[in-house]
Amino acid sequence: MNEKIAVVIPVYNVEKYISKCIESVCTQSYPNLEIILVDDGSTDSSGEICDAYQKKDDRIRVFHTPNRGLSVARNYGVQQSESNWVIFIDSDDFVTSRYVEDLNTIRLKAGSEISVTQVKKINEESAAYIYSQSGLSKLAAPDIVKMTVSDALANMYYRKGIPIYAPGKLYLKSILTKHPFRIGEQYEDLSIMHHLFSEANAIGFAQVENYYYLQRPFSIVNSKFSENKMIQIPICKEIHQFIEEKYPKALCAAESKQFVVALNLYVDARTHHADKQVLRKLKKEAGRYVTNIQKDKNNSTAIRLLAKLFPASLVLLPSAMQILRKAQNAGWIKINNPF
Repeated sequence: MNEKIAVVIPVYNVEKYISKCIESVCTQSYPNLEIILVDDGSTDSSGEICDAYQKKDDRIRVFHTPNRGLSVARNYGVQQSESNWVIFIDSDDFVTSRYVEDLNTIRLKAGSEISVTQVKKINEESAAYIYSQSGLSKLAAPDIVKMTVSDALANMYYRKGIPIYAPGKLYLKSILTKHPFRIGEQYEDLSIMHHLFSEANAIGFAQVENYYYLQRPFSIVNSKFSENKMIQIPICKEIHQFIEEKYPKALCAAESKQFVVALNLYVDARTHHADKQVLRKLKKEAGRYVTNIQKDKNNSTAIRLLAKLFPASLVLLPSAMQILRKAQNAGWIKINNPF
């Protein structure tokens, strides 16, 4: 018998996207679902849209709460779930029809407490076509890999397939209740994922793209630089310390992640004319591990080259990445999702 799985969808002012998200969940091939929509104080028609779907599908439960942020909404959804297994989907994203089935198959085959598939980033222009094709993915048993926690963390921080986002994963519920998402903190996925993984005995992973992550221009991740984004630096330092203590074999991967975060922040800050003190701090953080990164062949060609060019890469990065992408398109080099 298929165990019931909870799909938790926090909802906030996404009237343009929420129907596509809910429809993609309601048409899942996996039969035993509870679908939890947490309306986080939306001021548009998102809440009413959720209520309409609840009337049409008895697997859906809608909860209307005051606006307290994504972390609170996710935690609340987990608390309300009646299942031992939980999946998150962001309300402006959508999934293939086999998304839940794939994640559950990976869990069973790997014997893992967390299972993972890949996330594909898309923009609004491509979303309609991809949605029309989103039932076509097929997971094969040979695609499934059982990974140690150390190897899974290394894969994630090297950006080799495992996404750092909370979506794209199936979790044993008790892991999420032990490590709830941090309240009032941006980049909550970055700050919690190493703790969640550490509670598992193994991580199941398959390189199948069945989650579509919509990159909106005004989302937190894609917004213009502000000093609030600097919270990523202490988060990365916390990750480094955690990995050094518990999973030292993945330490070089954590250093790679810290380098990439600092580099991206520097380019963002420089582009938007941030204070010179901020730029100096980011330059220092980006340069902290460049020697190790140059020597570490687990890093992509692009990252090792950017480390080798440091600190000139701080200025040259936009042009350098354009050249690298052209080289990749020409087949001269292979870049494996460097950022």
